[in-house]
Amino acid sequence: MWMIGIFTIICIFESFICLLRRNRYKKKKNIVSNKNQNVKIFENVKRDSYFGRFRGKIIDIFDDFTFLFFKIVGYVPIHFVRIFFYKYIFWMSIGKKAVIYYGLETRDPWKISIGSGSIIGDHCILDGRSGVIIGKNVNFSNGVWVWTLQHDINSANFNTKGQEKIVEVRDRSWISCRVTLLPGTIVGEGTVVAAGAVVPGKELAAFSLYGGVPAKFISNRSKDITYIFSGKHRHFL
Repeated sequence: MWMIGIFTIICIFESFICLLRRNRYKKKKNIVSNKNQNVKIFENVKRDSYFGRFRGKIIDIFDDFTFLFFKIVGYVPIHFVRIFFYKYIFWMSIGKKAVIYYGLETRDPWKISIGSGSIIGDHCILDGRSGVIIGKNVNFSNGVWVWTLQHDINSANFNTKGQEKIVEVRDRSWISCRVTLLPGTIVGEGTVVAAGAVVPGKELAAFSLYGGVPAKFISNRSKDITYIFSGKHRHFL
């Protein structure tokens, strides 16, 4: 019983921390300029004073614990349990009939939005640090990686400043297995990205097929697609 009590306290505490972070993110999102749809949403903490360094360290610890706790939840072999934790502990925005399979890994999950009917396959990574928007009836196959932050290759100290860019995947897109979407990528409605492709932070035209490293246009896709995913899923794993 005492273990259940401790676990409940941890869940309540984690939910409270993530809610605070989400509300702060939303407040900053309303203030910061949204130029070219790339929203800078980093947690800018002044660390030039003792208090600033201490506050920054505490935030780092909370983030590390959230990362660990989320990863543990991702391996719980019951779908509805994972969805409950994602929505009400980590405050992800998840639409009705969305399916999230086994082994999801995230950073800053409260900055991730997944539309109704969308499917996230096994062992995907969603880097929410600069925001991830996934539309309705989108399919992510197994092992898709989405990154919204990277290092500046010309920075003397390996800085990430200026490299924060949102990733958006629009309705009825299909991101095939082992695809990597880099910061700033916008996948147009109904577009397919072929297996193993790497999209280097550019906008992909709607109803098209892209593939390769880096991803290049291959062909058009029919615009006559009307499917709506039912939300059917494996109950375990």
